[in-house]
Amino acid sequence: HNKIVPDHWRTVCALGYTGLSLCRNLPPEFHEADCDLRVRILTVYAVALGYLNRFSESARRFNEAHALIISGMETTSGRELARIHIRRAEMLIWRAKWKMGILDTPDTPNKLLSDYHLVVTHIDEAWTALERGELGLGGNSHSTYWWHRLLALKLSCYATLGKHRENLTKPRSTNCDREQMAKLTC
Repeated sequence: HNKIVPDHWRTVCALGYTGLSLCRNLPPEFHEADCDLRVRILTVYAVALGYLNRFSESARRFNEAHALIISGMETTSGRELARIHIRRAEMLIWRAKWKMGILDTPDTPNKLLSDYHLVVTHIDEAWTALERGELGLGGNSHSTYWWHRLLALKLSCYATLGKHRENLTKPRSTNCDREQMAKLTC
């Protein structure tokens, strides 16, 4: 996803919304299939919303998918929950990178410190989601795709923090003094 194409993600959002609307019309005897389908649609829909920088909506869709699994799908819950956690981590990393992109503007030292902590918080939440995903995959899934995604996202967490630290140590055109910059890089 190095180059995010917003038009494609908008199309995914439209299709996800349509799919969710159609799921409402399924008869009750298809409840299990309905739950499974909704979880998959909600997860992809949440990813699309996240790549469109609509983070609160994305989080809400991830929460809906999580609640569906907890409430109605006992047989595949571990594997499906792991996938949701991995996708949620992907969006949290994207959100941290997005926040880093807007950090390049000069700000006051307090705002810079606040934004630094926000990026680190997103990465920390992503790491926690990846650990939960790893627990869900352990022993249940032998799919190399999800294990690859999990490990790639863990490396992305490290890379994002490294890039963020590198950006903080660059000279800025702000009114920060050396003592305040040292607080940021500790």
